[in-house]
Amino acid sequence: MSSDKRKVGPYSVLQPIGKGAYAEVYLVEDEKGQAYAMKVMKNIDRLTPSQLKHIKTEIKVMKTLRHPNVIRS
Repeated sequence: MSSDKRKVGPYSVLQPIGKGAYAEVYLVEDEKGQAYAMKVMKNIDRLTPSQLKHIKTEIKVMKTLRHPNVIRS
Protein backbone atom coordinates (compact mmCIF):
# COMPACT_ATOMS: atom_id res chain seq x y z
CA MET A 1 0.00 0.00 0.00
CA SER A 2 1.41 3.37 -1.01
CA SER A 3 1.96 5.99 1.70
CA ASP A 4 0.55 8.81 -0.50
CA LYS A 5 -3.04 7.56 -0.13
CA ARG A 6 -5.41 9.62 2.01
CA LYS A 7 -6.57 7.94 5.18
CA VAL A 8 -10.00 8.12 6.81
CA GLY A 9 -9.76 6.29 10.09
CA PRO A 10 -8.37 2.84 9.28
CA TYR A 11 -9.30 3.13 5.57
CA SER A 12 -7.11 4.23 2.65
CA VAL A 13 -8.99 6.19 -0.01
CA LEU A 14 -8.21 4.69 -3.42
CA GLN A 15 -10.40 6.60 -5.87
CA PRO A 16 -13.77 8.29 -6.33
CA ILE A 17 -16.42 5.96 -7.77
CA GLY A 18 -19.52 8.14 -7.86
CA LYS A 19 -21.29 11.23 -6.68
CA GLY A 20 -24.79 12.51 -6.26
CA ALA A 21 -26.61 15.56 -5.01
CA TYR A 22 -25.68 15.08 -1.35
CA ALA A 23 -22.59 12.89 -1.27
CA GLU A 24 -19.56 11.44 -2.98
CA VAL A 25 -18.67 7.76 -2.91
CA TYR A 26 -15.09 6.49 -2.74
CA LEU A 27 -13.45 3.12 -3.10
CA VAL A 28 -11.48 2.51 0.09
CA GLU A 29 -9.58 -0.40 1.58
CA ASP A 30 -8.67 -1.45 5.09
CA GLU A 31 -5.23 -2.53 6.30
CA LYS A 32 -5.90 -6.10 5.10
CA GLY A 33 -6.70 -4.93 1.55
CA GLN A 34 -10.47 -5.54 1.85
CA ALA A 35 -12.33 -3.11 -0.42
CA TYR A 36 -15.36 -1.06 0.63
CA ALA A 37 -17.39 1.86 -0.66
CA MET A 38 -17.42 4.93 1.61
CA LYS A 39 -20.10 7.58 1.22
CA VAL A 40 -19.05 11.08 2.29
CA MET A 41 -21.68 13.78 2.77
CA LYS A 42 -21.00 17.18 1.22
CA ASN A 43 -22.32 20.68 1.96
CA ILE A 44 -24.54 19.35 4.73
CA ASP A 45 -24.77 22.83 6.27
CA ARG A 46 -26.49 24.12 3.10
CA LEU A 47 -29.29 21.56 2.93
CA THR A 48 -32.94 22.54 2.87
CA PRO A 49 -35.29 20.97 5.43
CA SER A 50 -36.67 18.72 2.66
CA GLN A 51 -33.18 17.55 1.66
CA LEU A 52 -32.25 16.95 5.29
CA LYS A 53 -35.39 14.83 5.76
CA HIS A 54 -34.44 12.77 2.69
CA ILE A 55 -30.95 12.14 4.07
CA LYS A 56 -32.27 11.18 7.51
CA THR A 57 -34.57 8.64 5.85
CA GLU A 58 -31.64 7.22 3.89
CA ILE A 59 -29.59 6.95 7.09
CA LYS A 60 -32.39 4.98 8.78
CA VAL A 61 -32.52 2.57 5.84
CA MET A 62 -28.73 2.20 5.70
CA LYS A 63 -28.63 1.34 9.41
CA THR A 64 -30.73 -1.75 8.68
CA LEU A 65 -28.25 -3.14 6.12
CA ARG A 66 -26.08 -6.03 7.22
CA HIS A 67 -23.39 -6.97 4.73
CA PRO A 68 -19.66 -7.72 5.02
CA ASN A 69 -18.83 -4.80 2.71
CA VAL A 70 -20.93 -2.25 4.58
CA ILE A 71 -18.83 -0.22 7.02
CA ARG A 72 -20.57 0.26 10.36
CA SER A 73 -19.88 3.58 12.08
